[in-house]
Amino acid sequence: MREIVLGLIIVVAINLTRCDTCNDCEVLDFETNVEFFFLNGDSLKALSDSLEDNNDSISRLNDGIDTLTIRIADFEDSLSRVLDSIEAGAMDQDYQDIEASLVLLITSDSMLNATFNDNSDSLAAINSILRGLETQLKTGGVLLDTVENQTSGLFITSEDSMSQYDFPLEVSLDPLINVTTYRFHIDNEDFFITLGYDLFESVDVERNIALRAGNIDTLAHTFDSLDIDCANPDCFDNETTITCYY
Repeated sequence: MREIVLGLIIVVAINLTRCDTCNDCEVLDFETNVEFFFLNGDSLKALSDSLEDNNDSISRLNDGIDTLTIRIADFEDSLSRVLDSIEAGAMDQDYQDIEASLVLLITSDSMLNATFNDNSDSLAAINSILRGLETQLKTGGVLLDTVENQTSGLFITSEDSMSQYDFPLEVSLDPLINVTTYRFHIDNEDFFITLGYDLFESVDVERNIALRAGNIDTLAHTFDSLDIDCANPDCFDNETTITCYY
């Protein structure tokens, strides 16, 4: 009997503390944002191609430097033996001709080796500049001339270049809206993206209700390409980043 009374008390306590969404819970105006990065894909590709070409050239130059270094060492060994023979009394004209030829080969290969080294160093310096430009393109700011939320008809203004932007999704359960379309005007060209998502109510430990978006994905876009990076498999708002290449 004591156990039954105790059980009834627990049930009553649970019912008393249960959240009534109409009276007890506070509805929050939760901002369901998605983070955007905008990268100039053509410029990045041109830089990447130049870096790849330069790296190939540096590799070929270094192979040539290695070959010349070995050849010069072999010629120097041969010259040393010829000089030893001449010093030992070999006065044959052939030895003198061989000596002259070896000196000429060593000089020629040494000059070519120095040229290869200079070219390799120059390309490496150019690559350092290109990598700096690549980093700047990836992390530097992009000025969005116009941002229009075509679902709501609202315009979002931005006066400064930024490396990343946070834009809100349209969220409403009555009527149900789970699609947002944006128009971005960048470098005198319009780009569009339509995002689809699922809406749900989220209740925190303080019994506040927030409307959230999950399973965020692109339904259509006019960018050259894009990547979606989600912090978790459900792709929640405020945890999803979209990189747009234009």
